[in-house]
Amino acid sequence: GGGPYADPAVGVVPLAALVSTDTAVLTFSAEGYYQVDGLWQETGGGTIFQFTTPSLMTPSQVSSVDPADGAAGVPVNTSVSVTFNKAMTASTVTTNTADTACSGSVQVSADSFSSCVQMSAAPATTDNTTFTITPVSSLANSTTYKVRVTTAVTDPDGIALAADFTQPNGFTTSAPEWTLTLNAVNGQIFASPPPNGQDPSKYTDGTPVTLSASADFGYHFVNWTGDCSGSDPNNCSVTMTQDRTVTANFAHDQSTLSYDGNGNTGGSAPSSITGDIGSTTPVAGPGSLVKTHYVFTGWCESGFLACYNPGDPFTFQSSNTTLFAQWQGETLNLDVESDPGSGGSTSPNGTVQVHYGDVQYISATPNAGYHFVNWSQTSGSANIDNPNSDTTFVSLTTDSTVTANFAADATVSVYHDSQVEGNSGTKTFHILVYRQPQGSPVTSTVDWNTVDGTATVADNDYVAASGTVTFQPFEDTKYIDVTVNGDTTQEPDETFSIHLSNPTNASIGVNDDASKILNDDNTTNFVVTKTADTNDHVCDSDCTLREAIEAANASEDLNRITFNIPTSDPGYSNGVWTIVLNTGLGIDTANPYGNSVYIDGPGADKLIIHGNIPTNRMFRFSGLGNYRMSGMTIENGYLSNDQGGAVYAISSDLFTLDHVWIRNSGSGDDGGAISFWQGNFEIKNSTVAFNQAANNCGGMKLSNGNLSITNSTFSNNTASAGYGGGACFYGDSNVTIRKSTFAFNGSVGDGGGIYNYNGSVMSIGDS
Repeated sequence: GGGPYADPAVGVVPLAALVSTDTAVLTFSAEGYYQVDGLWQETGGGTIFQFTTPSLMTPSQVSSVDPADGAAGVPVNTSVSVTFNKAMTASTVTTNTADTACSGSVQVSADSFSSCVQMSAAPATTDNTTFTITPVSSLANSTTYKVRVTTAVTDPDGIALAADFTQPNGFTTSAPEWTLTLNAVNGQIFASPPPNGQDPSKYTDGTPVTLSASADFGYHFVNWTGDCSGSDPNNCSVTMTQDRTVTANFAHDQSTLSYDGNGNTGGSAPSSITGDIGSTTPVAGPGSLVKTHYVFTGWCESGFLACYNPGDPFTFQSSNTTLFAQWQGETLNLDVESDPGSGGSTSPNGTVQVHYGDVQYISATPNAGYHFVNWSQTSGSANIDNPNSDTTFVSLTTDSTVTANFAADATVSVYHDSQVEGNSGTKTFHILVYRQPQGSPVTSTVDWNTVDGTATVADNDYVAASGTVTFQPFEDTKYIDVTVNGDTTQEPDETFSIHLSNPTNASIGVNDDASKILNDDNTTNFVVTKTADTNDHVCDSDCTLREAIEAANASEDLNRITFNIPTSDPGYSNGVWTIVLNTGLGIDTANPYGNSVYIDGPGADKLIIHGNIPTNRMFRFSGLGNYRMSGMTIENGYLSNDQGGAVYAISSDLFTLDHVWIRNSGSGDDGGAISFWQGNFEIKNSTVAFNQAANNCGGMKLSNGNLSITNSTFSNNTASAGYGGGACFYGDSNVTIRKSTFAFNGSVGDGGGIYNYNGSVMSIGDS
């Protein structure tokens, strides 16, 4: 609005807003004007003004960069992406692809853009917002790179970035990785730590790696080669500062096959051979091996785990193996017999063939009424494993005969006891039950009970009793105890019996043998008053030992001889009385049924009876009856042509030596000091010492009798030409020894201490 005649200052107001960044023209015409396409056109001459409107748009900017600023451990093969806040003109987003000059609008540099990473191609984009550039080769490890975007980048409106964009810190690539190549055949290699990520052979630069090797079965580790060395499978370490190669070397395990002659008597076993485990070799033959009486049959491992014939394939085991030669003995004949033939049977029976050195099982079965005794070799050379067992094994070195020996079953018998009843209280009768023959290997039993004789339970003479006796194997003697009551009734000797019944593994032998209760109520006492050995055939206030014995022999009562000799007697010295005998003394009671004679001295240390009679024994006791010698020392007895130089007793109901010392006596035959025959005898609290027999039995001899030795000593006795230095027991004797000592006795023959012979049964305990 204005005109030629208006104010020179003219204001022009467009009817609409001008276009941003457009060029506008204002024309002033002197004649007039008009508009054409929004531009004023003059109609005549005038003045024209042209100008460009300013931009009304905000400049574009970088939204993000990948890798991000400050990122670390970025892979060296990474690409770089730049994202703008809006779509840009793609042609303005460029990079350097020809060289490392920092050209293009997007640059990557590790040296403050003195040079730039050469890219493989122009930036790639799918939406003109994010552009990706890829280096022509991998980036350097452990290096910091920065991304720069210049103002050469514009948007479709042509508006450039307000300023260059540069990452403040940049991103850092990862450290270098190195390849570890592991080689193992017939084994494995274990790495610690294991490799990175999915690649089994990559390690970060500087990583220390420890390796160990494990062999497969049948192999063993040899050594390391490559970047490790040595022969320790657990000692290999490498540091990954470059690519490395390590090889574990393994070799086949080997073992040795050896041969053993296994008792060969000549030649040599084949040589040993070594091979890989699992491989095979043919088994050798016997070579020069020989074994007397044997034939080679092959080879076997220990314990017969496997056996081989020569030429068989042998597989080498995981450990060394020894093969032992196998031998079979030559064939021999074994005869198996029974003795007696009626005693039992054997298995096998007759002749069988047995290989030399092999064992043959043999057994014996007794017939009724017999029992097995033992096995014996009757010809040849046989080794019987246990001759006393009815089932055993035998091996041969020559043709041989073995015999099963049988014996008739044992018999069980009873043997009486006889004792003085006493005037009060009780006495215990010890009645022997014995089994014969001795040494039976089986258990036998027998029932027993007391039976009245002239002694009765009703008269209170003894206490009725019964029970069972059991003989264990090889046990031969037992005792039954019966209580006898003492009294002062004037009466003859009385008897009772033990009856045996119901035996097992035995038969009954001697039965109902009567034990005698000896009456002591009719006692006649004789007192020796002097040591002289004279005889006027009267024993009164002036009585010698010889006179007392003669008087006792004539008496049918219980006769007791004691000593009351004054110290004024010529035979007394230093507290000891000594009686010197001129001839032997015989004690033989007048009653054919036997009476009793007790000779009771004051003590073995107070009374000595000294023999001075080289051709006669000192004491002879004969006939039935009970005899006792106690409290004395008997010495220097000698009999040149018979037995028992000091004491001889035969057929006694009971003969007792109690607290007696018999010494320095002898005989020209058996039994230097003592000889007992066919009766019951006991020695207790006594000593038999320094006696000598020219033949057998230096201390004593027992034949066919029963003897008990208790708390006594036999020492320094000698059998000069025969057996049994201390004692001999012969015939059907039964001997029990308890709490006694046999020492320093001697003999030329067997039994320096004791000789037990010809069926005698002896039991020793606590001795």
